[in-house]
Amino acid sequence: MLGLALFCADAVRAEGLRILSLDQCADQFALALGGPEDRLFLSPRADDPDSHLRAQAWGHARVGRRWRRR
Repeated sequence: MLGLALFCADAVRAEGLRILSLDQCADQFALALGGPEDRLFLSPRADDPDSHLRAQAWGHARVGRRWRRR
């Protein structure tokens, strides 16, 4: 039974996680702990001038912000 649980956990991890962050502090945890295969949805303040990891936040989706196609 344990082997099946570990196999299922590996299958879920292979797809990547969806991580939702609602404030600037949680953004830093998500950026530091999330892997390249994970989809991050960061707070609108993730790329503010006072954000420590603003350069790493570039390119990730934001919560509460409507995206417009250009």
